[in-house]
Amino acid sequence: MVKIKNAVQPDAWYKVLPRPEYKNYIHVMTHEGWYEVYDLETDTYAIYEPGHFQEVISYLILGSEKALLLDTGMGICRIRP
Repeated sequence: MVKIKNAVQPDAWYKVLPRPEYKNYIHVMTHEGWYEVYDLETDTYAIYEPGHFQEVISYLILGSEKALLLDTGMGICRIRP
């Protein structure tokens, strides 16, 4: 693993992911390998990017007529599909 100069990158950060707390949620299978999606059972989905030590999580919130995507992602891979 290459470390970025002047950045906080914990050693072996990937060994603790996904966090044990994620076992409390339903893991949704996707065709995209970059994201992991979890159903939070409240018309809300957590879209997790396990490839980053920052543990970026976006949220898809479903309404009765529309949905809201709170995208906090890194922009490395398309989230729409």
